[in-house]
Amino acid sequence: MAKRSNPVIDAITNPAKNFLAFFLVGTLLFGVFADGISALFWDSFGKWLQGQLGLTNPAELRAWVSLFLFGIILVIIYASNISNGVRWLLGKLKILDAVVPEQASVVPLTETCQGLIAIMSLKDDSPAEIAIRHHWNNGEGKGLKHCWLICTHKSRPYADAMYQRLIAEGIGGEVSFHYGDYKLRDRFGEVRSLTVDEQAAQEPDSILQVVNAIYIDATAKGLDESDVIVDFTGGTKPLGVGAFLACTSPDRRLEYLKQDPSPSLVEVKVSYTLKPLKSR
Repeated sequence: MAKRSNPVIDAITNPAKNFLAFFLVGTLLFGVFADGISALFWDSFGKWLQGQLGLTNPAELRAWVSLFLFGIILVIIYASNISNGVRWLLGKLKILDAVVPEQASVVPLTETCQGLIAIMSLKDDSPAEIAIRHHWNNGEGKGLKHCWLICTHKSRPYADAMYQRLIAEGIGGEVSFHYGDYKLRDRFGEVRSLTVDEQAAQEPDSILQVVNAIYIDATAKGLDESDVIVDFTGGTKPLGVGAFLACTSPDRRLEYLKQDPSPSLVEVKVSYTLKPLKSR
């Protein structure tokens, strides 16, 4: 049975549905509510705070409080992952169902990331190596610090050979490579390996779980999800699909090697909307 949207929520949040309801509730009612809270704060708490700080001019108090609140907002936006916490809380409270991909675009990748998750191919000139060299950026700026390589038993020798080349060039001394027997733990405490067997390599869900475990490992190493990018170019199609599905989240980034007209790294930019909880 198809889900039906809540007509009241639609009318309040979407001016195209019912502009009068949107204006009366969204603008007037919420505006009056905000003004009431503001007046209560300044008339009651504001006078007490003014006395505590020893200020004689109410305008001076308003200026200091406004600057303080502005600073708090900047910290919340740029120096914390509060958006993830709010999204998780809204999901737990059943206020929102999920974030929904709305639009995807492909743009040239000009930035570098401190964390890279790549899939090893069965060849020496692997897309993983191209991605590593891009994000390493000759050791300049905020370049690559950690690289996780997802291998199969067949591609493991190619990863070993690539690692030796990078070590010889001095890249390995500045970048921590995690692959082979490196172990991860997923959110259930289950141990995951970066070397997957041939059966798991054909199951996108297995790779999805591995990538999710890598993000947990990255967090433990001090990296935010937005500091890590996933390159899903190499390996088999199920490997790439699993890695792609693990990144259907606003803070996780995706890239791949575009071959036409010439090889170049591009990033997949996805915009999301929050999906309101619908009545069952």
